[in-house]
Amino acid sequence: MDVATPMPAYVVAVSVASVAAVFDVRGRRIPNWIPVAGLAFGLALAGWSGAWAGLAASIAGFALGGTLMLPGYLLGQQGGGDLKLMAALGSLLGPKVLLLTFVLFVVIIGLWALVHVVVMRLRGPLACSVGRYGQMIRRLFGAGRPVYIPPAEGDIAGLRIPAAPAIALAVLFAPLALT
Repeated sequence: MDVATPMPAYVVAVSVASVAAVFDVRGRRIPNWIPVAGLAFGLALAGWSGAWAGLAASIAGFALGGTLMLPGYLLGQQGGGDLKLMAALGSLLGPKVLLLTFVLFVVIIGLWALVHVVVMRLRGPLACSVGRYGQMIRRLFGAGRPVYIPPAEGDIAGLRIPAAPAIALAVLFAPLALT
């Protein structure tokens, strides 16, 4: 859905993101059929409305969505379902709107994480083991290879936030930001 994307692609994108958000909140997992359906609809709608140029934009959006989410996935901050969802949404939205969607997602998830930490802090003490990062750096330079030290129980770094609701909100508001 580049600036002149047809409304059906936007409606499907909002629907796919909303369904994924419900699954992510309820079970912390996005079933594969959701992004696969989004990709199928994205390619079909792009081919139908924009012929080869539409298909090229859809494929570019798919690739961009996966690429933007890959670092978060590799660092363990997001799941594979989030990556596949953003890629599928890229096939529906196209690269331009997807890029804005991603920026909005980062802002929304950052604010959500901040609120989550504050609420959790109000409920009781949270451990913040900054020292484990120092240990990982010392082991990297001492042993010459990276060593991951997982967060301790109750450590703020161990809190997980479902990303699909933030993605859904970003999809919803991205076209509004373009107007």
